[in-house]
Amino acid sequence: MDKRKLNNFLTEIGVEKESLELNKDKINKFVDEVNTKININSYYIAKMLVEENNLIKIDNLIYGYNERCYQCLTNTDIENLIHQVNKNLNEKQRKEILKKIYFEAPNKEKDINHISVKNGLINITDDEIVLYEHTSKIVTTFYIDYDYNPNADYTDILNYMSELVGDDESLTRILMEFLGYCLYPDCFLRKALVIKGDHRNGKSKFLEVLKIFFGDNNCCSLDIQDIVSRFGLFGIMNKSINLGDDISGQYIGDDSKFKKVVAGNDVLIEQKGKDAFTYKPTAKHIFSCNNMPRFDDKTGAVKDRLIFIPFPNVYSVENGNLNPHIVKEMTTNENMESLLVLALQSLKELLKNNKFTYSYKSENCLDEFDKDNNPILYFIEEIQENSYLRDKAFNNMPIAEAYDKYINFCQSNGFKAITKINFSKSIKANIKNIDVKPYKNNGKVNKVFRILDQQEI
Repeated sequence: MDKRKLNNFLTEIGVEKESLELNKDKINKFVDEVNTKININSYYIAKMLVEENNLIKIDNLIYGYNERCYQCLTNTDIENLIHQVNKNLNEKQRKEILKKIYFEAPNKEKDINHISVKNGLINITDDEIVLYEHTSKIVTTFYIDYDYNPNADYTDILNYMSELVGDDESLTRILMEFLGYCLYPDCFLRKALVIKGDHRNGKSKFLEVLKIFFGDNNCCSLDIQDIVSRFGLFGIMNKSINLGDDISGQYIGDDSKFKKVVAGNDVLIEQKGKDAFTYKPTAKHIFSCNNMPRFDDKTGAVKDRLIFIPFPNVYSVENGNLNPHIVKEMTTNENMESLLVLALQSLKELLKNNKFTYSYKSENCLDEFDKDNNPILYFIEEIQENSYLRDKAFNNMPIAEAYDKYINFCQSNGFKAITKINFSKSIKANIKNIDVKPYKNNGKVNKVFRILDQQEI
C-alpha cells in the first residue's frame, strides 16, 4: 500500500486532515513497518479490508460480497485477504487483524424478501416477478446459478414431478411449494418434507436433480441421526437445503435438536476441540426413506414438523419405465430455469396462503407416522377393532385390566411401555369424552374408564 492510498483511506474513514498532518510521521512509519515486518496498525488494515471487500457480520459470522450475494467467510478465507495486503505478515499479526475485522464489520440482517439468481435480484413481495440488478446494498446470502426466464418451457420438468407422485395434483403442488419454501431464508412454516416409498421409486434420482438445481454450495446431506448427534449440526452451517437421502429407520430418543432445526430456532453448534456457539439455521430439509425413523412423539410435536409425500411408482426394466438418463435429461439449463420459475410462483402462493396445499394422501401418511410413534394409538385401534363395542370398547373397563392388555401389546410389538399413570393420561388424551371413574366391586373400589354421556360432558 503506498502512502497516497493510505492517506485517502484514512480520510474516507473519518480521520481529520489536521490529524493526518500531525501524524504524518506515524503514517510513514506504518507503511514502512508493514513492509519490514516490524510493526503494523491492525485497526487501519482491518478498516481497509472491511471497506474494500464489503465485509459484514450476520449472527457473529463474517460475510463478503461476491458480486451476486454475500458469502460466509471462514477465518482462513479472511486470513487470505489479509495475506494479500502484505505477504510478510506473521501469524500473530494476521490473527490480530482478524480479531479487529470482527469488531469493525457492521452488523446486518438478511433480506428475506430478495432472492439472488444468475441474471439479477428478485423481490418476491412484488405483485409480479421483476428482475433488479445485483447490489451489495441488499443483503442476500443465497444464490441460484440459473437465469430467471419467465418464457422457459416447463412442460418436461412439471411432467416429471407429476409422474413421481402418481399424477396427483395436490401432491405435485406440495412438492412445488416446498421447493419454493427452500428458496426463502426463513423457516416460518416450520416443516420438513419426507418423501416416502419403496425401493426404486425415483426419490434418490429426484434428490440428485435438486442438488444440481440448488448447487453444491447451498446443500448438505445430513441424516436425522446426524442432526440429533452432538457434533453433527456443524454440517448445516450456512446451508440453504439439507437433502437426507435414504435415512435410517432407527429409533430417535432425543428429538429436541430435530424440532429446533426444522423450526429455525437457535441451536448449539459443537466441534471437537473448539468452543461451542449458538446458530440460527435457515436450511430446509427434504428426507427420503423407506421406513421413517421412530420418535418418542407422545405430544405430536415431531408430527407437526412433517409433510409426507408418497412416491408410488416402481421404476424397473420389467415395468418398462426405467430411464437411467433421467437426471441428465431433467437438469438441462432450460429445465433448471423452468424449475426456478415454478418454484418462485409456488413460493408467492405459499407466502399468500401461509400453509401448504392439503392432500388426503399426505394426511394418511401422517396418521400412519402418528401410530408408529405413539403406540397408544395402535393399542386403542386394536382393542376397538377386536370388540363389538368398537369406539366404546374401553367403557367400564378397569384401568388395571386395560394396562395389562397394553403391556402384552407392547411386548408383542416391540414397543417401550409407559407407566400406568401416563397410560391413563394417554387414553384420555386420545379418546374423546372418556374419563376415569371409581367403581365399587365386592366392597373394593377400583378405577375404570367411562365414556361420558352428553349430560356428563
